[in-house]
Amino acid sequence: MNWLAWVRWQLDDRQIESLIDEIGARCRQTVVERVLPRIAGMSLPEARGYLRARSARLVPCQAVRVVVAAGLPRESATWLGEIAKQDLIERTLLDVRKRRWDASWRRKAA
Repeated sequence: MNWLAWVRWQLDDRQIESLIDEIGARCRQTVVERVLPRIAGMSLPEARGYLRARSARLVPCQAVRVVVAAGLPRESATWLGEIAKQDLIERTLLDVRKRRWDASWRRKAA
């Protein structure tokens, strides 16, 4: 049994989601502070690529910390980190879209 199968066998979906959420929570504030002013004017694909590049170093480091703290094999940090990075990107883009919509709504209302 390889390590990925072992991790999936040991953890249920809720535990995996919890680990991914914890990785994202540790990274979210830092990533948002770094990228929010710049991605506000970008298209969604452009912003997604920019977010991916800016989170490339931060997410794997936090993933290792979370995985080690959870007592899992260090190798599982790569797999969980990739999922957490995608989740972080999508949540940040959702926040940006919401802010754009709120700003356009306020302009129309005024």
